[in-house]
Amino acid sequence: MLINEQSIPVSSEVDSICQLLGLDPLYLACEGRVVIFLPAPLASKALETLRRLPAGRKAAIIGEVSGRAQRWDGGAGWQGAGRQVGQVVLKTTAGGYRPLPMLAGEPIPRIC
Repeated sequence: MLINEQSIPVSSEVDSICQLLGLDPLYLACEGRVVIFLPAPLASKALETLRRLPAGRKAAIIGEVSGRAQRWDGGAGWQGAGRQVGQVVLKTTAGGYRPLPMLAGEPIPRIC
């Protein structure tokens, strides 16, 4: 999977506090979010429908299941490779790529 970091709707307040504390917003607990996987031809219609809802006004297409298998080969960067099942790659705002592994350990607890 390839996720475009610039496409992820993160509020300026969350972005600012994450930068201040050195946190990655992708690993914070967040209520009211959903990730939907759809065939590409259905994505724009689903996005249009979601944006009609008050809670969905910031809905966005943030990535794709690309089918272009890549792997991280140490410090040399991303290289084409055989199938890497379940690998998630983040295209950063700087234009580079980095692995987006599952969270190791417990998430930061949310405060209600």
